[in-house]
Amino acid sequence: MTDARRTLVLFPDAHGIARGKLLNRGLDEMQRVGFSSGVFSKDVYGHPVLFPVLAKPFGAADIKVAVTEQDARPLKRGTAGVLGASEIAIGAVADPRGDPHPLDFRMHLRSFLNRTSDLLGVRIGAELEFYLIDGANRAHLAPDGQAYAFGGIGIRQHCLREMLEALDHAGLGWRDISQENERDQYEIALDHSDPLEQADRIFLARLICRTVAASHGLRCTFIAVEDQNRSPSNLHLHVSARSDGADAATWSKRIASGMVRVLDEALLAISPTCNSRYARHIASFRSGMNDISDGGRFSALRRLEEDGTPRVELRTPTADANPYLAILMILAGMSMASDGDEIPAPRPLDFVFANSIAEFEESRLARAALPEETISLFASMKRHEAQKATEFATFEAERGALLKVL
Repeated sequence: MTDARRTLVLFPDAHGIARGKLLNRGLDEMQRVGFSSGVFSKDVYGHPVLFPVLAKPFGAADIKVAVTEQDARPLKRGTAGVLGASEIAIGAVADPRGDPHPLDFRMHLRSFLNRTSDLLGVRIGAELEFYLIDGANRAHLAPDGQAYAFGGIGIRQHCLREMLEALDHAGLGWRDISQENERDQYEIALDHSDPLEQADRIFLARLICRTVAASHGLRCTFIAVEDQNRSPSNLHLHVSARSDGADAATWSKRIASGMVRVLDEALLAISPTCNSRYARHIASFRSGMNDISDGGRFSALRRLEEDGTPRVELRTPTADANPYLAILMILAGMSMASDGDEIPAPRPLDFVFANSIAEFEESRLARAALPEETISLFASMKRHEAQKATEFATFEAERGALLKVL
């Protein structure tokens, strides 16, 4: 690879999927990079369902992504070779009016953190699950499809090693990797960090893993349900907080109370596609309730402790969730929780997609963290998306569309 400085400028679309351009220059000064305004109009399948709203009134003028030298992450040679860049930067999006784009959930997360100082001590870890799909049917090489079996990692070692090295070279700390419940299903646990940094890590890890897998002739996918007869892929989010003298049990309760609010009011943010709703029919380590346990893997919320610090794991999010929106809703739930809150008795989650959209529109969490325009646009997109999902007619047809982007 050339030694010339090249910057990969990225932004997350409404679904948390990476979009960007490679600049043949570094970020010695602020850059405002133009993109088609229609990119935010697309549903998860790629249909421009909001184009008349988000593009045409402005003559399809550009959105602008602003990045500065402070946004740049230098890439070491391994990842630089994979992505063709010497540095990577995630920018803030302005719509054609010059205002912050209403569907830039990264910006909304950053803004919420700036105005809620009591959440500065929050730390979040993530366990990101995915499948590697091989086009060829090599059944004679099929490894043991069981959790923690190392056969799959052995066969995929070259691809997985390059993935992990690429994460290292991008400065994305990870704790461990393991095989999950199915053949060619894996989980990478990312180091704990502050909320915005963790959302960025998930966003970048998905891009890097997909890119590395493609170079090996494999498809890395984060769709929730790759096969209705196989375990779903999830995004487990671990939340902890520095107590600063506060009672640890109080913080744990506040985190759990906030997560329960997300399950009740903003399931759309953590289970965001029609495909993700198939997960409730598959027997796996997840719950269809808003229940909580001490260490139990079959509950939606799992209370844990590490080095004396309490943390709560939210196990319900699927791997296709927009990390910025999912983490934003958890923080909004925590900001609304109080010390006197009681955890409600467990009750079933409502997995009907249309109901989740309506709940999100009325959610106090969403209204506390997002502008009304954002809530309305996102709900409208998801209603269009639900209609498009029915037009695919079969699970396989919808899956094929999702594999292109997730």
